[in-house]
Amino acid sequence: MTEHQLALFKLPTIDEQAVKGETNVERQVLRLLPYGSESPISRSRVADTLGGDVRAVSNIIACLTNESVPIGMDNGYYLISTEEELQRTYTNIRTSVLSMMLRAERLKQNYYNQFKDTKKAVHAD
Repeated sequence: MTEHQLALFKLPTIDEQAVKGETNVERQVLRLLPYGSESPISRSRVADTLGGDVRAVSNIIACLTNESVPIGMDNGYYLISTEEELQRTYTNIRTSVLSMMLRAERLKQNYYNQFKDTKKAVHAD
């Protein structure tokens, strides 16, 4: 990532702090993210490069995103450079969230339906 690209996102130059409380690992992750969606980098590649694990990478990406860094997701991570990339990432996240909410509701419904049937069967004896 060039200094110009860093400036676009108000990210750090070598001697500046990007976001309040930024860690060295966050800075390393930022430097690995390509600008734009043409060649996103996978969680596993980031983890391998930094010697960490994919869960840690996901947590770091979440922290950076929550601290105003526009990180896109589409077959990997990248710094969002266009409104189209923003919309695509937004749609992907929204679809995932809605799917997870539907799954959670079905899980709860299935559990209570099964519990009611079990309770009926136990009391029928």
